[in-house]
Amino acid sequence: MTRPITLLTCAFVSALLLFSTTPEVSYAGTMAIYNKNCTKRLLGIKEVNRITVAIDGYPGCTHTEVTVNQGLTKTVTLAETTDKFSGGHGSTSSDSCRYTHEAIGTGVGRVGTEMDVDGDQFSSVTCKKDWIGDCQCIKD
Repeated sequence: MTRPITLLTCAFVSALLLFSTTPEVSYAGTMAIYNKNCTKRLLGIKEVNRITVAIDGYPGCTHTEVTVNQGLTKTVTLAETTDKFSGGHGSTSSDSCRYTHEAIGTGVGRVGTEMDVDGDQFSSVTCKKDWIGDCQCIKD
């Protein structure tokens, strides 16, 4: 008789711990990434009509990579955790997430990358080849 009660108590405590330590996530904005004409080489041999864009924010903000085919747009939801133990920024507008965006493996990359996308609004980024042929992702 004690075994089912112990098992039930253990499951209840585990569920309680899971929900009490999960950080709160607020979805504040989005970033639309358009690939105008960027391509990349796979293993230096085959050229493909897509790029992978890295989106990086402050600690506690979205860090992700998204693949965008040439001529198409993908939209990423930007999330911000308010968990103070994981380095989250909180939910105040003066302390909101800011993001960088850079095409991976398509050239030298963007020199002097800065966090120019606000996480609390809709942002649009266009990736296109520059005069050297490197892919540059610039905020619209």
